[in-house]
Amino acid sequence: MIAKQLTELRRKHRYTLEEVGKQIGVSKQTLYKYEKGIITNIPSDRIEALAAFYGVTPSYIMGWGDTEANKKSLSTEANRQVSEILQNNKALENVFNILVHLDDEQLAMIRSITEAFLAEQERQANNE
Repeated sequence: MIAKQLTELRRKHRYTLEEVGKQIGVSKQTLYKYEKGIITNIPSDRIEALAAFYGVTPSYIMGWGDTEANKKSLSTEANRQVSEILQNNKALENVFNILVHLDDEQLAMIRSITEAFLAEQERQANNE
């Protein structure tokens, strides 16, 4: 059950194993083993990190309880946090207002461009 949830979440959000692994602090090989059910005793801190990364609850990943209720409560909290952040940052609010009108393909392109930009910034900072 956990393996299926992890695979579905990663594919739904269009992340690679490497991207998710970097965010939660495991190798892509370990994440692959989680998704294939090779490693079944996943440490609780990893499940919590994965849940936070995907915006779901740990119980959703574990396949416990009412998944829709879990999503709704987390979604409400996330919406509150996003609203608070946008109210305090006008430039970010302007960007957000543009992004909400883009389709999935356009968002994927923006994400790729942003990642390339950040990688270049990091490369330049390391060369200084």
